[in-house]
Amino acid sequence: MDSHPPPPTSQSSLPRSETSFHRDSEVPTDPLSPAELRRFEEYTVFDLSENVIHGLSENVRIGDEVAESHLMLDTAVTCQYMGENNLRIIGDDVIGLKANLALMEQSNEVPREDIERLNGVPTEEMGQLKGRVEENHRENQQCFAELKGMMMSLKEGSGGLHGLGVYLTY
Repeated sequence: MDSHPPPPTSQSSLPRSETSFHRDSEVPTDPLSPAELRRFEEYTVFDLSENVIHGLSENVRIGDEVAESHLMLDTAVTCQYMGENNLRIIGDDVIGLKANLALMEQSNEVPREDIERLNGVPTEEMGQLKGRVEENHRENQQCFAELKGMMMSLKEGSGGLHGLGVYLTY
């Protein structure tokens, strides 16, 4: 909506300097009629209101920008605080890990000595030990198979082991 009176639609055919002179000489000096005065006041009030509203909206916009920048600053400060807190926690964890590592190094000294001692054992002896373990395992498996066979024959024989109160579960 335009707040100013409409511009004149007719233009003079006189050159510019003459038009200016001609207008200056014909400035009306009569007072405005009440209708014209009311119309002029309406335009003036409307124009003034428009300027005030524009100024207020600028203040609101600037206020919103300030509030937004405060919010961003608060967010940055919070993030910085959280980051510093996380770094402190990480530092504490690193110190704890260093202490645990020192304890583990001390406790690993004994197995290292055992490993070094075992490295001195000839591989032939280790092979013999492995053979003995495998032989014992085979013998145990054979004994279990024989024992199972005897139990099965007893079960099938004289009425089984049920009469003796023995129950086999498989």
